[in-house]
Amino acid sequence: MESFLKAVAVKLHISFSEIIAQSKGGYVNKKNNYLAAIVFAAALVVSTANANIALCHSVTGDVTTMPRLAYPVNPEVTITGDYLEFKWWRAAGGVRGYEFALYAGGGPFGDAIVKKTLPFNASSIQVEAKLFENNKVYTWTLRQVSDSGQKSDQSFNSFRVLKQ
Repeated sequence: MESFLKAVAVKLHISFSEIIAQSKGGYVNKKNNYLAAIVFAAALVVSTANANIALCHSVTGDVTTMPRLAYPVNPEVTITGDYLEFKWWRAAGGVRGYEFALYAGGGPFGDAIVKKTLPFNASSIQVEAKLFENNKVYTWTLRQVSDSGQKSDQSFNSFRVLKQ
């Protein structure tokens, strides 16, 4: 245990004794100091990683991750209305906008059926149901564009349309 904690301390540029001291902090009985130190060190690692990601976004405005798709993400989608709505989680910051594209087939190849640039505050787009054929496979892609103009890798999902 002690060697693990020392390795974490080196990685975080703090001393081993500081991890032990911080983990005691009046919240833990002395019998469980190593366990508490491990929990504390793990929390430091997670919070440091999150802070680095946030710092990268706030200082450089660069997109470091692909956007996270919300819907559709299943292999089959049933369309019952006039539109199919594509949804994603918006980035926390540092994003100028999104690039959405919809392709016929099982990959982002060829000409897009729909291609749109969307503002930073968008989290969905509706596509008319008449553009989809029953039992055909489609792929949608989404890419974030940072404040500095850099583009993330694209997130994508392929799905088969079932119309009712």
